[in-house]
Amino acid sequence: MGHVEASGIVEAGRRELFYYTDWCYNVPEWFEPVRKTQILELPDSAGMGKVTQYAGTLLGRDMEWEARSVEWKEDEVWMMRASRGIPARMNMQLRFRFEDAETGKTKVTCWVGYHAPYPVLGAVIDRIYLRKEALRLANLAIGGIKRMAEQHRVRPVEVAVEKRKADHPGYGEGSAKTIATSRAGE
Repeated sequence: MGHVEASGIVEAGRRELFYYTDWCYNVPEWFEPVRKTQILELPDSAGMGKVTQYAGTLLGRDMEWEARSVEWKEDEVWMMRASRGIPARMNMQLRFRFEDAETGKTKVTCWVGYHAPYPVLGAVIDRIYLRKEALRLANLAIGGIKRMAEQHRVRPVEVAVEKRKADHPGYGEGSAKTIATSRAGE
């Protein structure tokens, strides 16, 4: 499996950045390749099990894909693994780690993992294209997060949690639900 990593220091608190980036409806603000997101299944109380649908441009192609949360440690790390679409066939994964830096700043590391889809040509495709494209995506993510922090669009945690509750009734109740289930009581 190939992987790339990009890091940067962001002028915002670790907790605020974690909550801002982890909520899929904020992703199009800071990650240019993604145009639209939709949560299909809310996370459980441990932050796991969230399933999100994305639409955007990856690897030079317009596409839709789904991803499932596979790692979540509050204020430290979250990770999604593609579960449907072309990114799933490439076993694409996106992981963010948040570490305290100087006062009021956070080191954010974006890790992108992938597997070249063609066994024989995979190494060549990886060297010529995939690795460069994955690194470009990781750098776009870090740059977008920095830009949102500079524009003061990273919200305090209390505001971010209230936005989540408004976006999806039932968010934070401690059980995984599909959006259809969580909206059935509306």
